[in-house]
Amino acid sequence: MEPVGLAVGAAGLAGLFSSCLDAVERFDSYKNFGRDWRSLATQFDADKHRFEEWGRAVGFENGRLSDSHHPALDDAQKLAVVRKLLDSIQDFCSDAEDFLYQQYTQSDDGLAKSGLVSSRQIQPRHGAPMASRWRKAAWALTGKTRQTGHVQTFATLVQYLYDVVPPNNASDALSKRPTQLQDSLTAFLDDIRAFMNKVEEEMRAEIKRDLRVWLGCPSTNDLYDDSIHKRLDETCKWILERDEIRDRLSSSASTTKVLWINGPEVEIVSTNHQTPVAHFFLSSKFEGRDDPFIAPRSWVADVAFGNQAALDIVYKRRLAQHEQVATRATLVQLFREVVQTVPFCTFVLDGLDECTWLGESRDGANSVAHFLSELRQAIADTTARIMVTSRNEPEIWHRLSQFPGFNEYLISPKDVHANNVAYSRSIVNNKLSKQDKSTKSNISQRMALRCNGQFQWLKMQEEFLRKGRSRKQLERDLDSAPAGLDRLYDRNWDRIQSLRHEDRKRAFSLLRWAAFSVRPLTVFEMTGAVLVDDDCDDLALDEFPDSVDDDYVDSEILGLCGSLIEVRGSKSPVGWREVHLAHFSVKEYLLFKIPSRGTILLANERLRALNESIESTALAKLRLQYIRFPRVWDNSLAEEKDQIIVLFRNYAANSWFQHTNLNDTKDNALMDAIYAFFDGRDQTWELWRQCFDSNLDGLGPEETETIMPASPLYYASRLGLTGVVKHLLQHCNHDPNEKSNSGRSVLVYECKIGNIEVAQMLLDMGANIDVTGIGGQTALIAASMNGHLDVVKLLLNNGADISDIDDNGYTSLGVASAEGYFEVAELLLNKGASVSSEGINGWTPLYSAVFNGHIPVVKLLLDHGANVTVTDNDGWTPIGLVSYHGHPEVAELLLAHGADVTARNKYSWTPLDVASEGGHTEVVKLLLAHGADVTARNNYGWTPLTVASVRGHTEVVKLLLAHGADVTAVDYIGRTPLHSALRKGHLEVTKLLLAHGIDLEAADSQGWTPLHTTSTNGNVELANFFLERCPGHIKIKDQIGRTCLFLAAMRGRSEIVRLLLSQKASTDIKDLYNATPLIAASRHGHESVVELLLQAENVDLGHKDDFGLTALSWARKSGNARTLQLLLEGSDGEEVQINSEDTVTRKGVVSFHENNAWCDICTFYVPGGKVYYFCEVCPGGDFCICLECYAAGLKCLDSSHNWSLEDMD
Repeated sequence: MEPVGLAVGAAGLAGLFSSCLDAVERFDSYKNFGRDWRSLATQFDADKHRFEEWGRAVGFENGRLSDSHHPALDDAQKLAVVRKLLDSIQDFCSDAEDFLYQQYTQSDDGLAKSGLVSSRQIQPRHGAPMASRWRKAAWALTGKTRQTGHVQTFATLVQYLYDVVPPNNASDALSKRPTQLQDSLTAFLDDIRAFMNKVEEEMRAEIKRDLRVWLGCPSTNDLYDDSIHKRLDETCKWILERDEIRDRLSSSASTTKVLWINGPEVEIVSTNHQTPVAHFFLSSKFEGRDDPFIAPRSWVADVAFGNQAALDIVYKRRLAQHEQVATRATLVQLFREVVQTVPFCTFVLDGLDECTWLGESRDGANSVAHFLSELRQAIADTTARIMVTSRNEPEIWHRLSQFPGFNEYLISPKDVHANNVAYSRSIVNNKLSKQDKSTKSNISQRMALRCNGQFQWLKMQEEFLRKGRSRKQLERDLDSAPAGLDRLYDRNWDRIQSLRHEDRKRAFSLLRWAAFSVRPLTVFEMTGAVLVDDDCDDLALDEFPDSVDDDYVDSEILGLCGSLIEVRGSKSPVGWREVHLAHFSVKEYLLFKIPSRGTILLANERLRALNESIESTALAKLRLQYIRFPRVWDNSLAEEKDQIIVLFRNYAANSWFQHTNLNDTKDNALMDAIYAFFDGRDQTWELWRQCFDSNLDGLGPEETETIMPASPLYYASRLGLTGVVKHLLQHCNHDPNEKSNSGRSVLVYECKIGNIEVAQMLLDMGANIDVTGIGGQTALIAASMNGHLDVVKLLLNNGADISDIDDNGYTSLGVASAEGYFEVAELLLNKGASVSSEGINGWTPLYSAVFNGHIPVVKLLLDHGANVTVTDNDGWTPIGLVSYHGHPEVAELLLAHGADVTARNKYSWTPLDVASEGGHTEVVKLLLAHGADVTARNNYGWTPLTVASVRGHTEVVKLLLAHGADVTAVDYIGRTPLHSALRKGHLEVTKLLLAHGIDLEAADSQGWTPLHTTSTNGNVELANFFLERCPGHIKIKDQIGRTCLFLAAMRGRSEIVRLLLSQKASTDIKDLYNATPLIAASRHGHESVVELLLQAENVDLGHKDDFGLTALSWARKSGNARTLQLLLEGSDGEEVQINSEDTVTRKGVVSFHENNAWCDICTFYVPGGKVYYFCEVCPGGDFCICLECYAAGLKCLDSSHNWSLEDMD
């Protein structure tokens, strides 16, 4: 075995194996934080056990290699293979945490570093944020993809260990040829690394996808993008050419908060704003058309993914919440936080009139009226602006006119005439392509004049533009065409009425499902839907089509309904395309036309809502009827027929209870069917229950309860079927205390959603008020957490224990305070709730209220004697917490009640420290006004000026300097605030510090001058500044013997290298380990730097460092082909030694990250999960030695120093 290089000997291998065990344990500790992990847990546990058994069997004991170890470990080649395998295990298990470092937002990073969410001491230079519930929660959000990759990789690597060194067969191990194993292993590792790099990119996208899911963002982009794609060139631009609209939307407009653009039909609008713009396209084609609150869900995501500050807010709130989808209350609060943080946001809502319910509906919370009221309150006192486009609906005008700064723009025929002409021309050119130019122009002009601004009217003329007609005939056809959509629809309706009975019945069924289904149905689903009617008592298999193809669609769907319906999409087979009404106005027409139970619906505008309710109830009945057919759960039919059955079954099973208020229905037959279904005797009940658990109640297939499942009573409660709950309790003798093995309790759920009627009934029927649900929540905690005041009163009056805690140690007062429910908190306090109760992290109700910035609740708690000086598990007081979050109003309250501005946490951080680090200028002013010490130092010697400088908060730095902050204060490794600002490249802060007379010659304990720091971070402007003032610094070496050029080459700062070379920086200097700038750049694959250095003088390509390697050898190890080629070309025929053992160990360019440790000897980074040695003396107690350098016998600056083993956790 080679004595040099990065190989670890047999003795050093024991330490590597121990660090692998630690990494595996840490990886294992994260697995319970993601529900999707559980299916992989058994495999991981088994492979973990095999790995531990292998180690014991071959001789690894308590971090040592026993004298009686496996003889194969004495073979140099096999040892090299084992070392590579152990390295890989450590890498892949560590990657789970390493990736999280890169995902941290700035606020999360500051939170961990300040000790707010961590209980472990951090490493100021090499350390990263510690493991916490925040990181574990974030890890769980990354999904199953990366977890699966790591588990499978770990299993394969463990098997390789068994192949190379079989524990129970020493002779077999000695006879194996290691070369073949190593070649196979190298190829495998290369493939895995490529795979994991791809997965990392997928994970970043997955985090955004998770946020979209949690926000409940609808997937309407296809509708919007499809509409944009179909838009004719040069149309829809008039809206941005009107001075009235441009002026009202300009960033300088101070009065217009809401602009309503209304008219007969409004097309999609977009704008090129410099400030954030988020749009939402609300369409009747979209399944969520009943809920206008889907718009702000999309808006929040759009702004957050384009603005880091907004993303921080959303991400932090996501980690703090437990629900799978953000509640409406959470959403509205989050929306307001975003518009308060990001100035001059413009939100566009197109097609508001296409929302089903304009006025107060059967579900008033989903109405446009309620939505606009909530929106008005959310943007109050902010710079946000709203642009709404819709038809001129009185209800929309009434609600929008209540917004301060309301303006409207009424679309005139003149505005859209050019668009009408362009669209008409497009239709005519497509349908009458063989007509002469004059005819086409004449016909298109006639159409544009006749349409009265209605694009749908133009579209519906397509089927009447027949190619064989003469010009005169075409003109007569257009002149006789009904003017207006209703008359045009009448023509289609009359044709349907003339069909034979069976076809007419099918056409009505198609229109009903297209108009009133919860979402658009696919052709497959629609095929199953139209076969169900009130009269069938089983699945009519003989009515299924022989094939679902284009002919079927043309004859059995489009051929029956004409231009009232259309099939959209291009998916193959055609069964996956969606069936839609041609336009949302078709639905309005049908509400007064389509027969229901043999009669015509009530034709009165005031009863439109009732008409729709009748239709929705009818479809609910058909869906329930369908899933009660045993045959639909029997997946044993022919493939396409079975596909139709299963697809519509899944739709019906997951939606029969939606889109209608079953509690108010007068349909006795429907209610009888529901009662029969929920009494538990229906033979399809259990199959539906499992389907519901998997698809709608958040349980994976492996978690669906087979032992002690939730009762029918729970599901009736879960679906909001109050009448069914009453029936089951009063007539079916269901036990109100039934509880599933996962903790799903009826009483807890009803109290969570605030259903006081059912909660009262359950209590009257003997429900146990102390029952706990999921997460250990009692009914009182669930009601308090969701702000249901009346339910809280009911529970307290029935003896609920106000001191009960959930699994996180929080009381009902704690959760009410966290969510900001003032009246609930007030009631609980008046009933004797303890204001000093603590959760598992030591947070009192005051902490929870302060954390979320709920000012009224903070006042309330303070008035009831909440202790402002109490500390949590990390030593933080409420004033420290609010200083971190930057809530000046809350800070002022706490200070008025005696909060201590000098209070320190366990890391000696003061409130002024975290406020300064966060850049919260107003809070900093308050703390300074109350006597905060600007010279106070934490455990690392950092002052408030230091942390403000490193974050680049110019205004805070000005304040601190004005209050006497010491610009010469040095931290524990001799860095001044100037060094801290320079490390991040903050030019403005640097200028401020220089203006206060800071010493440019000062070097820190590493020996770094300001020029060393700027060379490291790559700021060319600052490097020029210091070169002009301190030109001699270009020659100064730090404590490890490295110049500015060396550091810039090591970090890949090519522009700095170019600048330093132009100033005659020496290229032949060597650090204490005999590395040159060229070797440093080659180690890390910085090809542009290598190219610059090869052009300089005195570059020795044959020079070897203390590892015995040249720049060429390092280039080969880095796996960078371009770097290797440059060095070979630069050798100019000179014979340079390349070791045959120089295999690729670290592929690609190394990226230095603040949260990674790196070895001060070889300069390679130490990923999360690995261990390393740490010298607490050299230099300044901040010297890192990786295991490879330790095994190679390399030392710190003084070999007599003692080293400690550190964990990069």
